[in-house]
Amino acid sequence: MTQAHQLRELVRVLVETPTPTGSEQALFPFLMDYLQAHEFTVTEQEVTERHPLTPPGEYRNLLARRGESRLLISAHLDTFPAYTHPQPYTLREEDDRLIARGVVDIKGQIAALLFAIAQTDAPCQIAFVCDEERGGTEKNGGWANTSSRLGNCWECGVATIPTCLCLWSLTSAPLWQAAIWRGSRKRFCSGSQQCRG
Repeated sequence: MTQAHQLRELVRVLVETPTPTGSEQALFPFLMDYLQAHEFTVTEQEVTERHPLTPPGEYRNLLARRGESRLLISAHLDTFPAYTHPQPYTLREEDDRLIARGVVDIKGQIAALLFAIAQTDAPCQIAFVCDEERGGTEKNGGWANTSSRLGNCWECGVATIPTCLCLWSLTSAPLWQAAIWRGSRKRFCSGSQQCRG
């Protein structure tokens, strides 16, 4: 099997496991098996603090470590709900594009991460966190709690967030500040869409 087919197969498995907010644990068995097969120690982390918009349910993060690394790679596991789409969890290919719920945000990035860790035995820390799409429990229970659970042994992190459909090397927690924006009403500004101004 070519590397392209291996990567596509990872995307397919991830997409075909629905993980709308509150259902992230559906991916735990696959991820745990995959990570342990690549020499990771894997633990679950209960998340008790929740954002008011977070749907009811049990929330957990999945933490993995291989060796001693000062870098933490983080990805959220949840996607937006399928809404009324007739086949949201069936991976389709059009031209050179893969199409299904969550391919762009976040399952394509998770597949790339899983593929990459299989190519090396280098030390690595990974946090798969919950509830990024709806309420933001990931922000409350993800990075902060993950730091203490991993023993504060990481110095920098990479968040696999598809901001502007690009992978950025840094992310930050929200900073709430009043601001006055001036400019054209025809353009908008968003912290998640820096490429748009």
